Amino acid sequence: MSRAEEIIAQQKQIEEELKITMQEERNAAAAVVDDKIKCLNITATELKGLIKSRIT
Repeated sequence: MSRAEEIIAQQKQIEEELKITMQEERNAAAAVVDDKIKCLNITATELKGLIKSRIT
């Protein structure tokens, strides 16, 4: 296997690891947000309004 092929193989492995790690971190962040929403008693309508007002 050439050096280029080795690097390409490593890149594919790293991309897969990144994909898994990003999903795990995203799930963890979503859990934190969910806990905050429950703690602060924010309704879906309020959350939608907050998000909409921040985007525009």
